[in-house]
Amino acid sequence: MKFLPLAILCCALSVTSVSLAEGPDDETTAAAFEFAFMVFEGFRITPEVGVVYEPVFSERFGHPERTEKHEEYGDPTYKVIREAIFYDGLEVVISRAVDDPPSGWTWLNRVRISSPSFVLRHGLRVGDPVEKFEETLGPWRGKKSADASSVSFYAGGYGEPGGTTHGAHATVTLEVDAESAVTQVAIDYWAD
Repeated sequence: MKFLPLAILCCALSVTSVSLAEGPDDETTAAAFEFAFMVFEGFRITPEVGVVYEPVFSERFGHPERTEKHEEYGDPTYKVIREAIFYDGLEVVISRAVDDPPSGWTWLNRVRISSPSFVLRHGLRVGDPVEKFEETLGPWRGKKSADASSVSFYAGGYGEPGGTTHGAHATVTLEVDAESAVTQVAIDYWAD
């Protein structure tokens, strides 16, 4: 009987860890999933897959050079505020639903990196050869543009922000110069 509270605590902890599960789908490598959804080396841009908290940006990158906000409507029942946050060599686009009461959730729409000063997941950087990205993140389901100036790949998986399972999807596009160096990384996100 003395061990019953301990068993209940262990069950509660295991249920909590399951509800915070996340990971790649069957066709996405773990490395590509981490690159797409965690983005930077040394910290997570999203504490939960797809969900961001705005203080992360000011804490990590300082005051932005500029921001742009505009309203959109997802459907007649709610309004969405979309904000683009610009730093030197980095653009982050986030959205938040304006509901009553406010949820405090902000989700990631796009990250675009064009400066080698940002260390990306797995030590990758803008300026590295595209082959290094492919070796580190692949094999991936990707496609090259006809003129070989870009390569895109899909990274998918799942996350459970707030205890609700969502499909997490990203398209990663690497812009490539004539010497096969990556000049820009753009990651576009969506969920279902």
